[in-house]
Amino acid sequence: MTYRNDDDMQVTRSSKAGLSISFIVKGIMIVVVIILISLGAIQFLGGDSNPREIQIQLSFEQYKTATIRYQSIISTFDGVCTSIGLPSDVGCYAKGDVFKMQKKLEEGGYYCIDHLGFTGRLDQSTVSVVGCQ
Repeated sequence: MTYRNDDDMQVTRSSKAGLSISFIVKGIMIVVVIILISLGAIQFLGGDSNPREIQIQLSFEQYKTATIRYQSIISTFDGVCTSIGLPSDVGCYAKGDVFKMQKKLEEGGYYCIDHLGFTGRLDQSTVSVVGCQ
């Protein structure tokens, strides 16, 4: 047997309204978090970067990780250029406790990483220098 009165209806309506508001608030929070993460990724990768340059940045981060892992196992950077599978268009120098890798960019300049922690774009090649800077 079901009993209905105005007080029960009011409780049911407010519960549904509270549930709807809760879903709306959670949805807005999710959208805000997604926007903040997207803005952070754009800032991290450089807001003016093109998709090809972003791909190069990510590849160089992988090279850097592989190089550091190689050095932690072998205790030197000697041989890293031929051991981690670098593409032929990436220039590499490694000897003892130093390394440098760079790639010429299609739009001009170079992308470079080195043992000092530099990772980024250069206007000119640093062929005669052990590090990127």
